[in-house]
This record gives sequence, C-alpha cells and structure tokens, in this order.
Amino acid sequence: MDAFKKQGSGAKILLKEVHDPHRFGVAEVDKGGKVLSIEEKPRVPKSNLAVIGVYMYDANVYNVISTLEAVAARRAGNHGRQ
Repeated sequence: MDAFKKQGSGAKILLKEVHDPHRFGVAEVDKGGKVLSIEEKPRVPKSNLAVIGVYMYDANVYNVISTLEAVAARRAGNHGRQ
C-alpha cells in the first residue's frame, strides 16, 4: 500500500515469483519494476512473475472505464445509445 500511495497516481498490481509461470498470467517488467506487458498462460514466459489478482487503481480509473465503454459502444454500432 505504501508504494501505491507514494507513486501518486496510476495503478499497481501484485506479482509473485512462481516456479511454473506458464500456468498463470505473467508480467514482463523493466529493471525499475514497471510492468511492460502481461501475457495469460504463455508457452514461453518472459518472467516467473505471476499476476496474483490484486489490483489497486487511483480514482482516474473511472475516466478510463468510461472511455472504454464509449469505444465498445461504437464498435457495437449503437454509438453509446442505450
């Protein structure tokens, strides 16, 4: 929690080193620990860091969600109309 509060904004996910990463969603991270990508059950894992399902977001996540909902609505052909 402290690291999340210290970063100021954005998101955090918790990762765990595992001996069988091909069974999990696996994160690729840079040298500073920033997540570059996540791949679900990769045949050739880029790391042994499994995504354990704990996600923390700041309040900006709601703005991102509304953007995604608008894109999904446009793709569905109803242009955001219910």
